[in-house]
Amino acid sequence: MKKILSLLIGVVLIIALGLTGAGCELKPTPPVEAATGTVEVRVTDAPPGDNVTGILVTASKLEIHKAVAEQEREQEGEGEQVQEQEQQQAQVGEGEWISINITDDNKSFDLLKIKGLEDFLAASEVAAGKYTQVRLTIEKIEVALGGGEPEPATVPSGELKFVRPFDVVAGETTVIVVDFDADKSVVVTGSGKIMVKPVVKLIVRQEKPGAGNGEIKEVSQEESQQIAEDFVRNSPTFQFDGMAETLKLVETQTMRCPYCWTFVFEFESQHAGYGDRTGQMLAQVITPHRAVITLVEGEVTRAIMDEKWDMIEQKELSEEEEEETEEGKQVAIEVDCDDFMELKHISQEVKIALGDSLMVTLCSNPSTGFQWTDSANITDPTVLEQTDHEMVSPGAKGKKSPTPGAAGTEVWTFKTLKTGQATIYLEYSRPWEGGEKGEWTFTLTVTVK
Repeated sequence: MKKILSLLIGVVLIIALGLTGAGCELKPTPPVEAATGTVEVRVTDAPPGDNVTGILVTASKLEIHKAVAEQEREQEGEGEQVQEQEQQQAQVGEGEWISINITDDNKSFDLLKIKGLEDFLAASEVAAGKYTQVRLTIEKIEVALGGGEPEPATVPSGELKFVRPFDVVAGETTVIVVDFDADKSVVVTGSGKIMVKPVVKLIVRQEKPGAGNGEIKEVSQEESQQIAEDFVRNSPTFQFDGMAETLKLVETQTMRCPYCWTFVFEFESQHAGYGDRTGQMLAQVITPHRAVITLVEGEVTRAIMDEKWDMIEQKELSEEEEEETEEGKQVAIEVDCDDFMELKHISQEVKIALGDSLMVTLCSNPSTGFQWTDSANITDPTVLEQTDHEMVSPGAKGKKSPTPGAAGTEVWTFKTLKTGQATIYLEYSRPWEGGEKGEWTFTLTVTVK
């Protein structure tokens, strides 16, 4: 009897399991389309000195480096360690370089004509995810000095490379601004030869799509001008004490992206200062203002007053999180040749106080044809700024007769601008075409407290 009962229970269980399986039949999952976002690259320039009157740049190639899947999985919770891995991985060729097409109409631009603006260079839709570098190949540069005709100039490497991790977010536009500093980039030798050693910083930010559906929003120049004028009229500075009868449009610049313009307005206020100054002690003095308003597809993307006031964020452009109260000490980091012979790619970390300066000294031997990057790549130029770079010969260290071909050093000096974290990246290469690139690299993560 017990055997019959056990047999019946087993049959019931088998039938039940069969019915359950039939009711939960797995269906094939439809393929998921890869999410994409847009990368848009722009160029701009800091105001130059009087001697440099034109810098015509022709770019031939633009690429961005996508991290491999393993890097993206490790990104969460790993912080700076992941950034270091990305930089090292990029050096050995892992990951993928993706070209961003530059059209013939956009490949040439005069840095002095775009100072204070952001001029469109290239854009492309790419896979969403983590990217680690930007590489811009310079075909040629011509420089005009003192108002004369542009003359050919040489570029040491012909390539600008930025190690700067950034994310491309699905459905959004990642804007990359290549910000040149023309005045610091141009060097005229004693023989009159013009050299351009680009001093450049990279700015990355996210922008929501203007039309909301990924399509270009057609906004005419007249409509854009009215939007820009309304923006100025409704700004806190103009609302507080702007003199309506003085407001006038003095310049209109057509940018190279679709439906993009920059409008320059001038007006006068009854008092000095910016923004809503209610409750402040003010001297009554007529103050002229100049507002530069940039619109893309009907949206105000940039608004700067008197080259010092951000009209969108309502703050000074040079505003820092903390004020420096006294001159700080100098923190020194030095890596000699023996260290690099043992480990070609070195990464270090340092913590310094706001107000301190930082001096980085690295082994260098120009007799080998190798040289370090003249300008360091800094991931956050609002935290650190490079102030100097010099080559120090071996004789400068106290040796009366240094051995021919002996190594010297190169020294970089940085100043702290605000609290935060930034990574300095330097590369030791032979700069000519076909020469070895990235033979040694030095990465320093700096935490400013």
